[in-house]
Formats: sequence, structure tokens, C-alpha cells
Amino acid sequence: MTASEGRPAAPRDGVPGREVDAVGALAPESWDATAVLVLRCLRTASILLVVAGVAVAVATGSEDRMDEVTSPDTVLPALATPLAVLAVGVVLRVLIAPLAYALAAAFVLHDRRHLTRRHDARSTWSRLSDRARLAGAYRALRWTNAVRDEAVDRLGRRGQHLDVAATALRWLTALAVVGVVVAVARR
Repeated sequence: MTASEGRPAAPRDGVPGREVDAVGALAPESWDATAVLVLRCLRTASILLVVAGVAVAVATGSEDRMDEVTSPDTVLPALATPLAVLAVGVVLRVLIAPLAYALAAAFVLHDRRHLTRRHDARSTWSRLSDRARLAGAYRALRWTNAVRDEAVDRLGRRGQHLDVAATALRWLTALAVVGVVVAVARR
């Protein structure tokens, strides 16, 4: 069903029952929709930081400092340059994946989502393994635009603000890419 109309959504491939409903990918509580939108903003911000870090490093010639990193003791001084922005972006991007997975796992456990079979004789470990895979599937589903739109609708004005922030970050990322091209062209 579509959330706004209260009637079944038309199947896209002509096979009823094959649709994935974005409403079912979010817990009914607002914390889940908020967390999904905040993670989307952080994910976009991490890409912006990486691109901006590359732009600043190229513009200032800081990429040459990476040759000085020869031991763990020399990492921090090298990051005390414009490369710090790049490093923060990479670390943020790396941290977002497990956070998104943990959020999806919490959704699966909280909402008691599970796979069932007739005459289910699976072991406890098999069921846990299935829930872990189901959490991974929900993590991927929750990055879709349909789920984003549902989260924005659920949160109202707060959701709209988070969506505008994510859009602004995407535009800033595009401008940072232009900055990288200009910085490389000027060298």
C-alpha cells in the first residue's frame, strides 16, 4: 500500500505481491526515521570531506607530504596538514557502514523481523545467521530514495530540514569536485 493513499500500490512488473514497501523498512517510532536521515547526511558529508580534502591538498601541494609518512610516528604530523580533512572524511565514511548495519540490526530485532519456513527445523545459529543477513538486506534497502521519502514524510518539518541538508551537501560535493578539477588544472 502507498502510505499517503491507503490503497495497494500498482505492481510495476505486473506480478502482484512482488513490491517492496518502503513503509516496512522503517520502525514506527520516529527515532528510526531520524537515524536513517542523519546517517544519509553523514554519508554525504563524508564524501564532501574526501573531495574537499583532495581539493585542498592539490591546491596547497600537500599531497607531497604523504611521502614523509614512513612510520606510525610520522602519521599525525602529516595529518596536521590539509590532509586532515581527507582523513576525517575517510574515517567518517568507514564508520558509517557499521553504524548503518547496527541500526538495521536493531530494527530487525526490535520489530521481530525474521524469515520463516513451513516445518521450520533450523538451529538457533541458523536463525541468527538469517537475521544477520536480513539486517544486511534492510541496511541496503534503507539507503533507497523510497525509504528516504517515507522517513521525510514521517518526520514532517524535521525530515524536510534533514533532506534539505543532505541536498545541500550533495551540491557542495559537486562544487568541491569542480574545485578539484580547477586545482589540478592550475598546477
